Amino acid sequence: MRALDTMAELADRLRQHDIHPIVPAADDLSAPLTPAQLVEVKREASRLHFAHIRDPRTSALVVVNPDRHGTPSYVGPNTFAEIAVAFADERAIYLLHDIPTEYEDELRAWGARSFLGSQDGLVSAVAEMKPRDHRHR
Repeated sequence: MRALDTMAELADRLRQHDIHPIVPAADDLSAPLTPAQLVEVKREASRLHFAHIRDPRTSALVVVNPDRHGTPSYVGPNTFAEIAVAFADERAIYLLHDIPTEYEDELRAWGARSFLGSQDGLVSAVAEMKPRDHRHR
């Protein structure tokens, strides 16, 4: 979620190609939460993300994976789970940055495509996809 600005920028660019991206909303953690409440917020956010990925109108999952925690092209556990759902539902998987080495075997086997930081390349690839339905996402 630390890459929301980049996600919003990519979403704007995709909309210019008549693609209707779904961008995760920022977590509203303005009020202090108990550990149990935090778990529930994360659970519901994950369910919502998975539902968007599994929606029959969704054609691809675009992952914004900048360097983080000293790890190049970081993909965290939640994002990796979303990628797995996308693969299971036969969605295209695009990574803005490189494929992280710790998941390289799986992501290559699942057909993930890296754009090495090129927003232009990623937007072009998504725009060239055949939509799954009248509302391309």
